[in-house]
Amino acid sequence: MNDYAFLTDLAVVIALAGAAALICQWLKQPRVIGYILAGIFIGLPTNLTPVLTNQASIHTLAELGLIFLLFSLGLDFNLRKLRDVGFAALGIAVVDVAVMLWLGYMIGQALGWNLVESLFLGAIICDSSTAIVAKMLGETDQRREAYAKLILGTTIVEDLLAVVLIALLTAIGISGNVQASMVFSHLGSLAVFLVVLIVGGLLFVPRLLNIVGRSRSDELLIVTVTGLCFAVVLLGIQLDFSLALSAFVIGAIMSESRQHVRIEMLTDPLRDVFAAVFFVAVGLLVNLQIIYTHIGALLLLTCVVILAKFTTCSIGAFVMGNDRDTAVRMGCGMAQVNEFALIIAALGVTLNVTREVVYPLAVGVAVLTTFINPYILRHADIITRGLDAVLPRSFQAALANYTQWASRFEPRDAPDAVRKAVKRCLMIIMINAGWIAAIFIITAYLARRFPYLLAGVPAALGGPNAIFWFGAALAIIPFLVASLRKLQALGMILAEIKFPQAPHGSRISIPRMLTELAVLLSGCVALILFVLMLSSAILPPWPVLLLLILVIALITSLMWTFNIRIYAKAQTALREVFAGAHEWFSLHPIGAMAYFFKDARLGSVVVVRESRVVDKIVRELNLRAQTGATIIGIERQGIMIINPEADETFQPGDRVMLLGTGGQIENARAWLSEHPAGESGAGR
Repeated sequence: MNDYAFLTDLAVVIALAGAAALICQWLKQPRVIGYILAGIFIGLPTNLTPVLTNQASIHTLAELGLIFLLFSLGLDFNLRKLRDVGFAALGIAVVDVAVMLWLGYMIGQALGWNLVESLFLGAIICDSSTAIVAKMLGETDQRREAYAKLILGTTIVEDLLAVVLIALLTAIGISGNVQASMVFSHLGSLAVFLVVLIVGGLLFVPRLLNIVGRSRSDELLIVTVTGLCFAVVLLGIQLDFSLALSAFVIGAIMSESRQHVRIEMLTDPLRDVFAAVFFVAVGLLVNLQIIYTHIGALLLLTCVVILAKFTTCSIGAFVMGNDRDTAVRMGCGMAQVNEFALIIAALGVTLNVTREVVYPLAVGVAVLTTFINPYILRHADIITRGLDAVLPRSFQAALANYTQWASRFEPRDAPDAVRKAVKRCLMIIMINAGWIAAIFIITAYLARRFPYLLAGVPAALGGPNAIFWFGAALAIIPFLVASLRKLQALGMILAEIKFPQAPHGSRISIPRMLTELAVLLSGCVALILFVLMLSSAILPPWPVLLLLILVIALITSLMWTFNIRIYAKAQTALREVFAGAHEWFSLHPIGAMAYFFKDARLGSVVVVRESRVVDKIVRELNLRAQTGATIIGIERQGIMIINPEADETFQPGDRVMLLGTGGQIENARAWLSEHPAGESGAGR
């Protein structure tokens, strides 16, 4: 019977989750509330509730649910959505997250919690749920309203900020404190991991999925997708990074594939089943006795989330130029927290850095705000009328005047060519950063794995680390030079957008110059900090480091043109490889030819009257089998026949256009000019 204990536990969890989902569907409430309540019900210490024999197995399945949940969020989050959210959503999200972090931290300190617990509390209450908002707007048929796009865009940015917070809190949790050196060391390793994963993933994963997708096999695609997902998650776990972060990133990478809609359809059932188990496991960890003991703190946090998020987001939306009604509805929609609150709370439990009360409070706040928020959004008109009754007429007129004034400063879209140029600059800088990161990772590994290779270097010269660091720095010079050139180009583009050149004057030349200089200097500082962070494990002593930096700067300036040529050649070769392979697998004939015939040449030969091919058709010659060259055209009396048909007849005076290597073309020329066997060269 023990052999079926796990199946029994899973059956209980899934059955009760299904029953709770049906009840929530009937009550028109989010199903996630039902899942959490089902978990709380299972965990009640009474004889009326089923008892799980092995909760550890359920929590293992819950981790699978967390992986699929974050993977789906990443799959639904892509760069196009981030681009479309707009500046207003970005500003509101950053301010809202910052304010809620500060409020949560202050509440934690007021409750007597330590620094780490207070930070976790702030992170728990900072992110509004995209899934809950989308569901509410869909049920009320408001997704096409003006404020709906603003709400969804803001929640997307907040989700991204929550992922960043998960990484930061993981670093703090592993170190057990907020010491800058340990936290930044972990964040440095995380930055390297993310840069390599994102750059490498964007280069290879979408192409791989596009190849697999052409097989038309759903089984092959879902196995490949889940295999890649679990491989990246396992790699992240081995490197002490959050599995939630790894799952989100690989999902975001796969969203750039043309197969992302199909992948979403295939993974949604897995996500739904395992996510239900995850939320049931969340409820299992809730201790109702603790919630009852701290009911005051729970109600305080719920009121803070609703009131603070409503106020912050409403004011933020209004300041960004939206009218009063839009701003109020924005605040109403954002006044809740859900899945990321539970994920961050579970992270605190996993890392064992938060006290027992934090997790039940997080669950309680998530359930209460998710339950209350739909009613707030449905009654936004009542809130607007209440504000009209309270606010003085003069103040309302001032608000209307501000909205009218702010609408004049709506940002204009840059031309497509400008956007493409900026995107290209940023993409090349990011790819270069990935190569720089890879070089330093390999160098650090070699320094740690084979320290005896340079053991004889004296300490006065910086020891082995100085040589390893200097070698890596020499290797990254071409990438640094290319990045600096792209930063300079980016500065010129931004200066042109911000300060267009006047036809007859140069008064704006100084602002343009300052803009270009600001972009270049800020980029240089970021690159320097990036390199120092990457090489922290092999940095020589500061006096030696400064001397090596001067040497590197001197070499870079003296060999500037040489590095540009080296990078250009490498970039061209890499582009040919990727473009050729990609186009081949996309069945583009020109791309396939560029890949397979990169050494090909063009040539021609004139068909003389005595040639053996006169009055014969192309098919009879079988020229490719005989010589390896290909006929791509025939010029006849000034008219070019492109890609002649197999039944085309050769005539005297035709100029045959050939494609092949040098040797193949020479063979074809000799063969096409050859006289018929047994005849003299004087005639046929």
